[in-house]
Amino acid sequence: SKGHEIGCHGLTHGIKELYNSMPYERQRAILYEAKKRIEEVISQKIISFRAPVFKINGDTIRALEENGFKADLSVNPQRLGIFSSEVNNIGWFYSPRKPYHPDFNNPFKRGNSSLWEIPQSALILPFMSNTGIAFGESFMKLFFRILYTESTFKHNPIVYMAHVEDIYPREMKHQYKFAW
Repeated sequence: SKGHEIGCHGLTHGIKELYNSMPYERQRAILYEAKKRIEEVISQKIISFRAPVFKINGDTIRALEENGFKADLSVNPQRLGIFSSEVNNIGWFYSPRKPYHPDFNNPFKRGNSSLWEIPQSALILPFMSNTGIAFGESFMKLFFRILYTESTFKHNPIVYMAHVEDIYPREMKHQYKFAW
């Protein structure tokens, strides 16, 4: 009612739900089930998806489109994989930084999918809550100012990623503890 949208973040977010390594048919079935369950609870269509740990491939794009999704938010352009679970993903280095229609063979480049890929803001590091946990509030304020300045000139949207427990920590039992 306040303009927010509920999206899908997978079915279980478990260790076996890594879309970049799942066969297409399995991705399609899991996405169908996840979408169906959420829609039954909220009585609204689910149109957005972000893969657990940002792991997708071309089959993910096809499976999302077939299941009626309109947007994916699983790409982190110009992000170093060493700061994530995707150490071997070089696709992020060359992926577009503005929203685009991804390729069915390679979600990190423009293609013919009707799905929109909405990249997360990143400049080597991703603009997300975990970066703030690791580097602190002062760093995140500076990071935002840099992204905002770039957005002013290049008209990139600023996309920030957070988990519910980052926004409402007192209501969630699980707390992240970060250490270098």
